[in-house]
Amino acid sequence: MRVILHIGAHKTGTSSIQATMTQSDDALASAGVIYPRCCWFDAAHHRLGYAMKKKVDPRQGDLPVLADELAQLSGALAASNARTALISSEEMFTAPMQSISALAETLKGHDVEVVAFVRRPDVLFESAFNQRLKQVYRDFEKEANADYHIEDYTENPALIIPDIDYYRFVSRWSGPFGQASIRLVQYELQDAVAAMASIIGIDRAQLANGASSENPRASEKLVTLMRLARAVGASVDTQERLRDIALSRFPHEAGSGLLDPTERRFILKKFRQGNEALFNTYLGQSSPYDPGQIDFGAEYDGGKETLRMRDLMRLVVELIENQPRCADSLPAAPVEQQSLPAESPPAESLPAA
Repeated sequence: MRVILHIGAHKTGTSSIQATMTQSDDALASAGVIYPRCCWFDAAHHRLGYAMKKKVDPRQGDLPVLADELAQLSGALAASNARTALISSEEMFTAPMQSISALAETLKGHDVEVVAFVRRPDVLFESAFNQRLKQVYRDFEKEANADYHIEDYTENPALIIPDIDYYRFVSRWSGPFGQASIRLVQYELQDAVAAMASIIGIDRAQLANGASSENPRASEKLVTLMRLARAVGASVDTQERLRDIALSRFPHEAGSGLLDPTERRFILKKFRQGNEALFNTYLGQSSPYDPGQIDFGAEYDGGKETLRMRDLMRLVVELIENQPRCADSLPAAPVEQQSLPAESPPAESLPAA
């Protein structure tokens, strides 16, 4: 059987691919393809990825056991008459070598193809940072005195998204599975679902529409608000309410994003050597992510979106207007009962004269 291992990376249309495949069982079956429901979490094979990284399943709260997940996968493949199986989880991208080797051993005898999507590093980092701030239930590492500024992470973008070191992690997979098994896909060149459909060998039009490949990008004003809320220690409930109001007040405005050209160049230079090796090794071409080949001036509109005092006041007004007035929210005070003097006893009858 041909087995396609779609390993990510994160923020490269993985959710859209997975949602589409989950909704396209009939079309896939007609093409001799199975998207098995084993190792299952949220429309993908994330429990396998969690087990490979010894990561807790955030929904079930357990730690998946790699041997158990591999047994499930092996059983699902053996029970199918399909010619091709697609296994997808971006959690696998940064898995350790030992787990990758165990997966390779399980899939021995199958024709395995490892598919890795990559995206321009500065844009990947910016997208991941944006998402982290919107997901109020997730915290992330920060320096002792940092206030969740994106600039606090440009020195080490892997704190936000480890996948950004593409060459390091893709090279891990080429060891157990062989360099020839790696299929590198540049995210910017084609819609992610269409690219995966082409790899599988099915017409994109036959598949369901799935979901958006990107979570909607928040405005820089919203990102700034969420950053400040975290920095002052706002509760998850407060952050959620702030986010919901800010999303309606500050819809996305097209702009240059969270990073300026200097910051973008720094990130691209940091990974330039690895990306050059990545594209040369797996695609036989030079890296399209060389900062010297990108016109940042054409992308940059001259400044970042600024959160002004007026914006903050709009939020304060919204919050106040959505809250009951203090007096209205208090229980009515009990009516004070005035004590009445005791009724005077009737006057005694005077004796008749």
